Amino acid sequence: MFEEAGPPIPPLESVEPEAYALTLNTCGTGSGAVTGEGQYEAGVVVVLTATPNPGSLFEGWTPPPCAPSFLMPDRDLTCVVAFSFAQ
Repeated sequence: MFEEAGPPIPPLESVEPEAYALTLNTCGTGSGAVTGEGQYEAGVVVVLTATPNPGSLFEGWTPPPCAPSFLMPDRDLTCVVAFSFAQ
């Protein structure tokens, strides 16, 4: 003998996680190849690679949190890798 407390509760809707854009750019006097650009959910581990061409050196990633491995923030992000000319 139970009385209903109110109208039935509808089932929860499935919500797709939001994906954020990761764009990769290069700068500097050298050149090279980069990988890792794409769409990522916030909190996912992103792995970037930067391979300098012959005669170039890898200098680093900017801005933070851009690095060889980092957690994707909850916003679109552009990472820039610097290559310099090896003298």
